[in-house]
Amino acid sequence: MGRIAGWIGARIRLYRPDGNPLRRRYDRLESGLVLALVLAFMLFLWPAMLVGGSVYRDGLADERVGPGARQLVTAVLTEDAPEQMNAAGAAFMVRAQARWTMPDGTAREGKVQVRPLTRAGTRVQIWVDADGRPTTPPNKRAETITKAVFAATGVQLAATLGLVLIYVIGRRALDRRRYREWDIAWALADAKWRRRQV
Repeated sequence: MGRIAGWIGARIRLYRPDGNPLRRRYDRLESGLVLALVLAFMLFLWPAMLVGGSVYRDGLADERVGPGARQLVTAVLTEDAPEQMNAAGAAFMVRAQARWTMPDGTAREGKVQVRPLTRAGTRVQIWVDADGRPTTPPNKRAETITKAVFAATGVQLAATLGLVLIYVIGRRALDRRRYREWDIAWALADAKWRRRQV
């Protein structure tokens, strides 16, 4: 912990504005660049939270069940499910024709996902949307929260990567100018010292 605090303290001392006569103009410009990027990082927290909140609200809508949303109903297969294997020989879900009744009493029919070789007449639980079409199960709360956190983190991470790129480009440009100034200063000092020796 002490190392981290020391590193943070050194960065603050390096970039803080002060009246140090040894600090060059480009050092002050770099301090301003770092301050602007830190402020931009904090400003990007707002859009990240907005994106995360939007994804969370969409997830909550996907979690809804009941009338006007997803409902769990019992379907009866009207045909045998086919046998199907993937390349490795493992069975996966297949689609078979089934019939089900909505809570309002209307009968529906369509393809539903079942295990391979399920026999006609077998009852299976399926999720249907408000129009009675088979749909995916609702999201779980953990999925909703995870998606929202990943969305917000992704926005902030993208912003951070952009800001780091700006810092690297800006720092290189400032370093080139600093080195050019050093070369000029050394050339002037060298000429001055040579005149004194003659």
